[in-house]
Amino acid sequence: MRRGWSNRLTARNGSPKAHYVPAFYQRGFANHDLLVWRYDRLRREYLQPPPKVNCREEDLCAVAGLAVMGDGRRVVSASWDCTLKIWDLESGKVLGVLAGEQGLVVDVAATADGRIISGGTDGTVKVWDAKLGRELLTFTGHHGTVHAVAVTRDGRRAASISEDKTLKIWDLDSGKEFRTIADLRGWARSVAFTPDGSRVVASWGSDALKVWDLYSGRELYTLQGHKGIVRRLAITADGRHVLSASKDRTLKVWDLERGRELWTLVGHVGDVSTVAVSPDGRLAVSGSQQDGLKVWDLNTRSAIAGFTCEGGPLCCAFCAPNEIVAGDMTGRFTGCS
Repeated sequence: MRRGWSNRLTARNGSPKAHYVPAFYQRGFANHDLLVWRYDRLRREYLQPPPKVNCREEDLCAVAGLAVMGDGRRVVSASWDCTLKIWDLESGKVLGVLAGEQGLVVDVAATADGRIISGGTDGTVKVWDAKLGRELLTFTGHHGTVHAVAVTRDGRRAASISEDKTLKIWDLDSGKEFRTIADLRGWARSVAFTPDGSRVVASWGSDALKVWDLYSGRELYTLQGHKGIVRRLAITADGRHVLSASKDRTLKVWDLERGRELWTLVGHVGDVSTVAVSPDGRLAVSGSQQDGLKVWDLNTRSAIAGFTCEGGPLCCAFCAPNEIVAGDMTGRFTGCS
């Protein structure tokens, strides 16, 4: 069975405008594909990928997290098949597979210099060298599944949140734990650093976000307003705003300087499971398992495009200001060779 390939949509002038990279995983119960859309700025719409290719159910497993590498041309996928895969977005080929004793791999982050941070169901956080394809460090200390990981822009520290209700900060230079923020109310689902690395933001409890000072560990403020679990966070490149995706079917945009809600984005018909912001801060993409992906113009606060997936997207990211990659789930399919 082919592991990855690229199909392109062609505009009237013959130039390629979009491509679709399906990704297949073994030992699973669901079909998850990597989809890539490229934005056509002249027509101001996203071009839908070609129809998906179906695969055998026993050969597949979920893509739970994505991270774009520093060059913007490679993406790492975290899968419930207990592996990480590194993909070339132009060719659609798998460049490498990383596997260790980590259980199901739930989330992934990447540094600018090519290191990969992963969290798994065994409670560990692992650091990998993408170029050499080997494990560099394993952090232990959590006592439950690591739901989310993040890394500072300078690659010096990583964060992880776990079902053991702790947020841990790790020093990637020394290989030691830097700080633990304990007693999160309920399960935390997502975590992110501000671009300058001075603050860390995490979903907290059933409906809120908390912001901490990274160096002192002091809580700065709580952001409340959602009416359901916050599933994913995304911080703009200038560090001024954080977007939150919630089970209450909305996204909210928050002012990180003043610690207050700015506005709410409404349009999904189901739980919003993922969100990402473009590098230039103008666009956001969000995903719901009920109605697929929506692209938002953050200046006009309106949805400008939408895509219906066979299943529900679990994760998404911008590879560039005009390119989106998403992990998509489908439930039924037939065989292919």
